[in-house]
Amino acid sequence: MVKYVKVNPNKNTTILVLNKYPRKKYPILAKQLMNPESVYAEQVGFVENPSAPQADAGLYMMGGEFCANAVASLCAYLAYKRDVESGERACFQLEVSGSDSLVSCEVRRCGDGYRIKITMPIPLEIHKRELNYQSKHVEFGFVEYSGNCHVIIPDDSHCERSKKLARHILHREIRKKYATKGVTLFSEIRQSILPLICVEETNTEIWENSCGIASATLAVYLAFKQETDVTIDIEQPSGDFIQAHAAYQDGTIRKVTIEENVFLSSLGIAFV
Repeated sequence: MVKYVKVNPNKNTTILVLNKYPRKKYPILAKQLMNPESVYAEQVGFVENPSAPQADAGLYMMGGEFCANAVASLCAYLAYKRDVESGERACFQLEVSGSDSLVSCEVRRCGDGYRIKITMPIPLEIHKRELNYQSKHVEFGFVEYSGNCHVIIPDDSHCERSKKLARHILHREIRKKYATKGVTLFSEIRQSILPLICVEETNTEIWENSCGIASATLAVYLAFKQETDVTIDIEQPSGDFIQAHAAYQDGTIRKVTIEENVFLSSLGIAFV
């Protein structure tokens, strides 16, 4: 029996497993829980006891990747457990897979849900790449983090041809192995994204309804290109919004944050 909480960060449905299992079982359990015949979600994280004494909780994702929406989901659950009331705030430090340092989060209770602000990892490398795809010149942003990378493609159509380009870059242009990698189509006209995320360990590839790391990466890449701070409200495929901020100074990204609304969906036991 798997004890879990299912959380809704902008419809990027996330399962957090609350009881303890060996990490070698995480990919198998995640696949079973994500199945439509089971609890069903886009991703699974496992709540652990942290090793750092100053951390409030630990979170290890199904493939050892960093996932901002799962971080936001755990923060909402911790605020629920702490009985944070409407209008009140709480701060948490989390030990998270894919991050070399503790992740700082601020939670504010808003009616039935929670407004979460997360301090995101700083990218290791940012640069522009180019390729010729089906006789068309394509420019895209490549942003690398510790253990994962993300590509931003300017695209206002989000059509099937653009999706094929995204898959081509995901599988042909990102040659290094990462715990997770993603390609996001960005419409400057609509200020919207369409993120494709691939997790190596579980061999899953999903067009997500919402993506925190894609939103943060977009702000990072725009700040890098414009050489200035960027704050942007980004429409997700779900129709919800994530606010992303990247602070730029002297040629580097100094700080990255995202803010989003999160709702708890259910607490329960799954038979897997």
